[in-house]
Amino acid sequence: MRRHFLSLSSSPLGAAPLRVALLNLMPAKRTAYRQIHGLLELAGQPFELSQYRVCQPEEAELQHPDWHVAQALPTTRALMASAPDFLIINGAPVGQKRFEDVSFMPELAAVYDWSRLHVRSTLNICWAAVAALHHFRGVTRQLAVHKFSGVYYPQVSDPHDALMVQMPAHYPVPVSRYSFVTPDHLHDVRGVQVLSSDVHSGVALARDRANRQILSFNHPEYEADTLAREYQRDCAAGRHPDLPVNYFMQHDPRQAPAQPFWQQAARSLVTNWLAEGQHVPVMRPRAVLLSRVS
Repeated sequence: MRRHFLSLSSSPLGAAPLRVALLNLMPAKRTAYRQIHGLLELAGQPFELSQYRVCQPEEAELQHPDWHVAQALPTTRALMASAPDFLIINGAPVGQKRFEDVSFMPELAAVYDWSRLHVRSTLNICWAAVAALHHFRGVTRQLAVHKFSGVYYPQVSDPHDALMVQMPAHYPVPVSRYSFVTPDHLHDVRGVQVLSSDVHSGVALARDRANRQILSFNHPEYEADTLAREYQRDCAAGRHPDLPVNYFMQHDPRQAPAQPFWQQAARSLVTNWLAEGQHVPVMRPRAVLLSRVS
């Protein structure tokens, strides 16, 4: 019997799947899970994806229709008792809250500290990227007046880095955030390497090698209509958002792209991430080691 809600396997017979854990911080659990699962499928490797939740969610999550789904999920305690090969932490709709005011930040800090030894690599997406940067390096995010929304084309800083293999010099990736970090903010942060950045929205991708953290400030996992749905949501909320850049065909909000044209770049990123991480050693709890050989 499966322990984890929606734990799907993409494993052909006879292949050992990669064990990937998703700490799902989004209120819309089903959608976020589907998007992350779709991102992992792009790599074409066998995997099993299990998702977890925090014990102390934000108010927005408690009010979301998917809260009954979240209640069935194992928590961070179960995550840290498991033995995933890789960890993904996604964004969280916490607005402009300070990190110390986010209800689950102590839990997340514990997961980050645990992941340094027990996970081959952690992929942090959007808000999770700035949270990891703040936790490990004390870097504070900057807040923009207007939301960065659309498909941006960050420039690769180091084309020879393992994560940038087969990535074009400027690659498309969806962006949806108010916060940003510029390369100048990280210039003197020893141990953090900027892999790509955009002159408008700041750092797109970075790595903290010592702490085994990949920092993706953008959304390679987005589906073709995700930005359109977010735009419509913001309009309905009376926020008067700008049109997402480089996204709607002929600048018509009724014409979202039929296919995610950033998918090839997303495939390169996730393939490179999984390939690189498989060579990183991890510490396993003795009980887990025994269970694997018994």
